[in-house]
Amino acid sequence: MQPPGTRTPGYRSVHSSDSVVRKAVHDMPDAVDRIWTLRENLHQDYEARRKPYNGELGLDSYQPWQIPHFIMVRKLLEEFVDDFLVKNLPPDDIVFERDMKLQMLKHADKDWHRTAATLGEKTAVKLVAEELFLEVTSQMIKETANEGIHQDVMFKRMAGNVMIKEAEIQATGNTKGREPSDEVYDLITMTFLTLQRNRDKHNHASRNVIRLFRKGLWSHSQALKQPVTSGTEPLYREPGPELSPAPGPAPKVKGKKPKSGMDAVPEEEEPLEDDVHLITHGHLLPVDPSVTAPVFSGEDPKAKAKRLWSDIYTKREAIYWKNLRPYVFNKSLAKRLQGITCLCPSHDHTLVAMGAASGDVIVVNSQVEPWEVVKFHVGQSGKGAVVSLAWTLDGSRLLAVNQSGNMGVWLTKGQPASRDQLSAMGFPNDSSKPQPFALTLVHSMSCKRGDYIVSQGTIADQGTQTDRDQGAAVGGFFPSLTFLASQVSVCAGMTKGDILKLDLTSVGDTATAQGDTADSAVILKPLVKPAYVEPEEVNVTQQGVEVELLRQHRYPIIHLGFIGNIGKMVTVDGHGFINIWKYDREHVTDFDWFFPEKKYKLDLNKTMYSPSTSDRPKVVFSDRGRSKDTSQAQIARERNAGTGLFSLSV
Repeated sequence: MQPPGTRTPGYRSVHSSDSVVRKAVHDMPDAVDRIWTLRENLHQDYEARRKPYNGELGLDSYQPWQIPHFIMVRKLLEEFVDDFLVKNLPPDDIVFERDMKLQMLKHADKDWHRTAATLGEKTAVKLVAEELFLEVTSQMIKETANEGIHQDVMFKRMAGNVMIKEAEIQATGNTKGREPSDEVYDLITMTFLTLQRNRDKHNHASRNVIRLFRKGLWSHSQALKQPVTSGTEPLYREPGPELSPAPGPAPKVKGKKPKSGMDAVPEEEEPLEDDVHLITHGHLLPVDPSVTAPVFSGEDPKAKAKRLWSDIYTKREAIYWKNLRPYVFNKSLAKRLQGITCLCPSHDHTLVAMGAASGDVIVVNSQVEPWEVVKFHVGQSGKGAVVSLAWTLDGSRLLAVNQSGNMGVWLTKGQPASRDQLSAMGFPNDSSKPQPFALTLVHSMSCKRGDYIVSQGTIADQGTQTDRDQGAAVGGFFPSLTFLASQVSVCAGMTKGDILKLDLTSVGDTATAQGDTADSAVILKPLVKPAYVEPEEVNVTQQGVEVELLRQHRYPIIHLGFIGNIGKMVTVDGHGFINIWKYDREHVTDFDWFFPEKKYKLDLNKTMYSPSTSDRPKVVFSDRGRSKDTSQAQIARERNAGTGLFSLSV
């Protein structure tokens, strides 16, 4: 243990602050002396270095006994310096050689730049000369080509003039032809030039398909009558349902017995154009949905999958038609209607339009049971039955065509019917009960008045409409939609095969005055005109309706519809011709009428049957010539089938 009063040493210093101060004061003179000594040494060194070297360390500054050491050190230093100079500083000859090479390189570089500049100037001159040559030759080629085109056009015009002149001489019998002041002179010239332009337009490759020039674009009732040729003309074939037995017995031919039963009348096939696709049904075989062929495991996988999907489709079709149940109810109509001839539901299936044999049109509400008449139109007597009905997409307008070829368009919102109209349709005139409204007429077209005849425009100038007595057979609304999705254009399929697209915006004042606020700015499928025809030059009927002509059919149109309601138009005539129309500038001729995009022909029956003149059917024993293995049941079935067919008297 430590004695009492002693301090235990710690981490603090044993010197106090007073002792440290006294020691610093004691050492201060020595520190000052050292500072002055260092200052004097620095000053002497500065003065020694500031003065230039004047040989103070030369041979005279050494003592005699120091001379050998001086010489030895001097030799060593000289060798060291020489080695350093030799290693780091090249000799004069090497420096000279290097300078020469540098000069030569600079001279060569100058020569290269001078040569490059010279070559650049020569190349520039050559390029300028080539540009001038190409410009001059291009101008010469253009002039030569223009001269060739001018000569070609001149020769064509000369040939055309010669042809027109010779045709005029043959037509008029005068060697001078017609006078230029004659109206027919301009008509013939314009028609001839239009034929040439239309021929050149449709003889080019478009969309990787070579459009062959078709005779339909020429011989389709142009302004000039086509000459009658001695070749075989297409046979006009009446549809089967319109055949009726001739009155009275058929004349007997001496030496020949009249045939009983079916008298087959061979029919000649109509010649088809090259671009008409014939649709046959020979590949379709009758299928019994109740019997399906079994699928074996050893068959080809593709054939197996095809048969499976075919069986699935067949079964589903059989189930669908088996479970289909019609909804039948009786609806009493006025005697004035004389029966319903056609029917057309609206696109939302809430209304159904019915055309009557008397020419009247009624609209019933299909959402109530039984159906109730909500709109009607009283037709004119003697105009025939209604044969075609059509609705707009929004159901705001209704179109009807009757047997007389007349067509009418009505607003479906209608107006209150008068007493005469209600009594004519057999509705009670009771104000306490809701009464059906009368359809509001927007526009009507009559065949007798010539409302379908184009009186102004390119079609009228060319005299394209040769059959001026044709009327409408079917009708529909063309999908030219306005901003508010209103359809203001209608299509009329004519009895002679033409199709007219009529724009009712030009006569929209009647509809507007009666409450139709549909806008007239067409945004979908607006008016299309040929490239050479001015947009302001439109075809107009006698009523002032803008009209467009679609021409390919030669027989009455029996169907007119649109793919997807707003797509391409599909038309069918009575002889099985089906045309698909695309409304664009690529499918309009220079005669200002449209031709179809695709053409098809249904393969109709090859043989037609005339009415039989025999009263009693001829018994045919079909078992004669049969083999002995034929069963009696099979013979009986064949006899029953033959008797049933002969009993039809066809």
